[in-house]
Amino acid sequence: MKILAVEHSTDPKYGSNISFFLNAITHNIGRYDMIILPEYAFATKKGLIKEEKKTLVDRIKTASAGKETLVAAGFLWNDGNRLYNSCPLISNGKTLFEYYKETTSELDFEIAEAFGLEYFTGNKQGVFKWKDNIAGLEICRDHGHSRLGRYLRTFSELGRVDIHLVIAKGMSYEPAYDMSSKAFVLCDAGIFSGLSQSLVACQGRLISGANHKLGTSYNLE
Repeated sequence: MKILAVEHSTDPKYGSNISFFLNAITHNIGRYDMIILPEYAFATKKGLIKEEKKTLVDRIKTASAGKETLVAAGFLWNDGNRLYNSCPLISNGKTLFEYYKETTSELDFEIAEAFGLEYFTGNKQGVFKWKDNIAGLEICRDHGHSRLGRYLRTFSELGRVDIHLVIAKGMSYEPAYDMSSKAFVLCDAGIFSGLSQSLVACQGRLISGANHKLGTSYNLE
């Protein structure tokens, strides 16, 4: 499995580099099994409006048509007076699933408050099917609270997922909360003064990646 983690800092208070992230996807889709972008990869100061978000998702879906590459990218967007932090999972021209961040963060609330919006969290677990895999997704602080782990241990017969994905801005790998049987993949935009980074682990063992002009690529045999 070939993975491209796009490493580029994001700051939703000022808006992200949307064209950079969109080009990173469209120019590399089909070359990798998975392309993962950080939290807030697609964001404007007050969040994308619903129609803007749909346009970007549709462009990714069009680029992915006929290709089995899985694309995971963070979106900050609003619908009316509601602000959402979500991650659509896109492959072969379709949205397989969309996960909404379950935990709250000061940054999300600050943005919502600044623009008179109300921040809404999700309540649906991030478990979905991709090719022959069962995958699980968390957004940033969800991983620090082991939201996926709690669900798998308490409410699911799965126990583990094949692939565990985390997109974040300022979240470290928590080995005890790694619920993968094949691979754990983290793409983190870094804290405001820090650098973006990625990490891949297989059965708790960290895997070395190769430098890529957009971030880091990994080849899991």
